[in-house]
Amino acid sequence: MCRAFQPPLLPSARCATERGATLGPPATVCDAQAAARSLRGGTPLAVSQVEDRPGTWLERMMAASHAKGIIYGPVSSSQFGRSLGVDPLPPPYRVCTYDCVYCAFRHLPPGLRGTRWPTPGEVGSALANALPEAGQLDSITLSGHGEPTLHPRFGSLVAEVLSAARHARPGVPVRIVTNGSMVCHEDVRRALDLLDERIVKLDAGAERVCRPDACHPLGAVIAALPRLRDMTIQSCFIEGVVENTDADSVQEWVDLIGELQPQAVQIYTPSWLGGEADVVPAPGWRLDEIAAQLEEQSGIHPSVYNEISQSP
Repeated sequence: MCRAFQPPLLPSARCATERGATLGPPATVCDAQAAARSLRGGTPLAVSQVEDRPGTWLERMMAASHAKGIIYGPVSSSQFGRSLGVDPLPPPYRVCTYDCVYCAFRHLPPGLRGTRWPTPGEVGSALANALPEAGQLDSITLSGHGEPTLHPRFGSLVAEVLSAARHARPGVPVRIVTNGSMVCHEDVRRALDLLDERIVKLDAGAERVCRPDACHPLGAVIAALPRLRDMTIQSCFIEGVVENTDADSVQEWVDLIGELQPQAVQIYTPSWLGGEADVVPAPGWRLDEIAAQLEEQSGIHPSVYNEISQSP
């Protein structure tokens, strides 16, 4: 049974075609994932670049996203080096299966129409045009103001991005930052496995921190993750009215990471927050404690990033 529709979410990968989908206000979250949308063409989104910003890579990406088109950056960070960002989501609002309490992006307002997905061809062309001017790059990252695997033509999108990247920068890895909620779909999983790295967001206390929608229950998402050929887990820790640094949340997270056995783990806290009020970054000393607990109990050595020190 679907809960009442709150913030509009975009249709799943089966709900639109190459020409791009126009969004409308469905009655429930599940309806949003099942209903086909009307289609129309449109002008390719502009390519723009912004200067590097302070903060973690995710925060720099969010700052850059407000001044870009499909391509943004390059964005520099200790996590990804100097990375060119690719955002395949329709601007300017957040379109996601989660409603994270720390997210700085606004939801798509109910009733907003005329917003369309960039097509795989538009994304590939934008990347191909941007790469010659991007300078030295350590990576290319698929990530934006929401969940990139929701793109209605995600498999074609990945093919276009990889084609442009391999042609212009054959030695530069292409990665994605995803919440993993679409991994249960085989076509999405196959496309994810073509990329060089899959960075999956998985926070402690995820039910109350990430607030997944009714059509993507957390248990089903976690159960599907081992089907990926490998993954890096990225986990955000926060404190305040909603927090996940308490002993029980951390222990459950440590146990889960030990079961998943990812190839790498990244722990971070945001240096600024745009989501819920009364939510604050976790202190660096607590991140170090959590990292030590994970290594002691699972043998996995995580990289730790925070607003004071961003070195692994």
